[in-house]
Amino acid sequence: MNRANASREAWHPTTAHDREEVLRELREVVASPHFCNSKRYPALLQYIVENTLAGRSEMLKERSLGVDVFDPPDIRHQYG
Repeated sequence: MNRANASREAWHPTTAHDREEVLRELREVVASPHFCNSKRYPALLQYIVENTLAGRSEMLKERSLGVDVFDPPDIRHQYG
């Protein structure tokens, strides 16, 4: 196993307190200068973090991200 995979698997929030800490950090990141002037980046990061914490990693697919996060009207009409 390479180092990147090892660190990715090292910690998973298991308690409500752990999850709340992750969400608190998420709010700080989204409020940072790197994110606060964008509509898409904070929405994408929030979607990824919240679905991961909720155990819904299957929602992290290209189509789900496009529809749920970016909501392009042409995709909804095409596949609707």
